Amino acid sequence: MDLHFEDLQKLLNKIDSDEHRRQFTQVMTWIAKNYPDFNMAIKWQQAHFEYNGTFIIGLNIAKQHMSFFIEKAGVRQFEEALKKAGYTYTESLYKVKWTDEMDYDLLKAVIDFQIADKRANSVASRKTM
Repeated sequence: MDLHFEDLQKLLNKIDSDEHRRQFTQVMTWIAKNYPDFNMAIKWQQAHFEYNGTFIIGLNIAKQHMSFFIEKAGVRQFEEALKKAGYTYTESLYKVKWTDEMDYDLLKAVIDFQIADKRANSVASRKTM
């Protein structure tokens, strides 16, 4: 992973709760373990995971939740699954409250979709999807 420890520490220090920091770190560790070819960088005060130079998913933190930026195509593809999991979502991201259980099967499906869809579309970021 291409990451400066100081940047990651600054991001983690924004999380007031030790338990929330642990949860966020657990998700990032899960992604790193399951997708070892990903590069991670801190951009725009969030963790960005990229594969072969292409953005796949971004993680951000808020007081009540963590957000997963997956772009419009990803949200559209998983809208029903997000509803079923009880996650709120917007046009291009979904939110997991700190009190919610993390659905790692859904996260894996989202990431795998992002990889396949971007490979098929040969674009770094879907601007119109």
